[in-house]
Amino acid sequence: MNYALYVTEGEIGVGPEDDFNSANAPQLDVPQIVELLLTLPEVRAELAHQDPLLTC
Repeated sequence: MNYALYVTEGEIGVGPEDDFNSANAPQLDVPQIVELLLTLPEVRAELAHQDPLLTC
């Protein structure tokens, strides 16, 4: 495979201006994290199998 097209040629400046990192990622608060976690099927399934007497 010829990687020259991707490494030494092409348009400069094409792509995201800044890399995605913790400095430019959205910062979520606790309610937003809970809301996000509750969208995961694995979390919802685990919560469905919990004993209600053990939860606070």
